[in-house]
Amino acid sequence: MVKRNWGSTKIPKEDWINPGKNYTCNGKKVIGLHINMFGEGSNREVTFPVMGTVIMEGRAKLAFNRWTLNGKYSICSDDNMYDLVEVR
Repeated sequence: MVKRNWGSTKIPKEDWINPGKNYTCNGKKVIGLHINMFGEGSNREVTFPVMGTVIMEGRAKLAFNRWTLNGKYSICSDDNMYDLVEVR
């Protein structure tokens, strides 16, 4: 039995990020975005299923991050500094 999390039940599908588009985080390019709804070896949805890597300084420094389905870095704070922002 799959256990659903608040993310997939509360965030409308049309508000989910699209891993095929380009995003930034705090003004820095994000690469390798993908969505993995479940924890490793688990049938429970995770709160932060969006995963990707932020290029901090050229390709020399990378930072792995996780976000909610709609690209939020935090569910407890209004600070959106590290949220995903679509590049248009």
